[in-house]
Amino acid sequence: PISTNFSWSPDSKKIIYAKRNSPATLYGTVIYDLYEYDIKSDEEKQITEDLRAFSPSYSPDGKSIVFVVNKDGTLNLRISDNQGKNVKPLTSFNNGEQVYNPKFSSDGKKILFDYAYEEYRKLASVDVSSGELELILDEKGIDYRSPVMSRDGKKLYYASNKTGIFNIYSLDMETKNTSQITNVLGGAFMPSIDSSGNLAYATYTSTGYKIALLKNFP
Repeated sequence: PISTNFSWSPDSKKIIYAKRNSPATLYGTVIYDLYEYDIKSDEEKQITEDLRAFSPSYSPDGKSIVFVVNKDGTLNLRISDNQGKNVKPLTSFNNGEQVYNPKFSSDGKKILFDYAYEEYRKLASVDVSSGELELILDEKGIDYRSPVMSRDGKKLYYASNKTGIFNIYSLDMETKNTSQITNVLGGAFMPSIDSSGNLAYATYTSTGYKIALLKNFP
């Protein structure tokens, strides 16, 4: 079965996602690999093998993908071409660190992701060329999750429980000022913004999870 998040290619012709091996391996090990689905041909193609890869995302030009790999409980980021070949490490954590939700920056030069080593998630980035790591948002006792950058690279959107409930916030990349975008009681998660300024996110209501949309968001 398909697991973790998926990503649309920039031209909206393909979807990439992780899928669990079925049946499990000889020793009962469950391994995730990446698959690509072509919308027009209605065909699915496996693009990695025995890589323990999940949570993939396309680069802005569609030529590369970033994803998470799991080894002995430690999660790391890897990058490859859009066919899952030429895999290269982006991080080299080895002490149980966890990384989630990797996304390319709007210029494709950095990877934005959730990072956790103790009990709280932080927002971090890694430079694709140099491997330089940077903590973007880090405050004890507060979770920061699911960073995604606006198409012009001026703002970073993310979910945080700063008020005790997860809501969507924005960070101005130049001034470093933060703004709270939503104010819901059930929680708002996993923001996504398009080139027209429409902000979509998951929210929890009395009838379960829903998809919410703020149109023409500034």
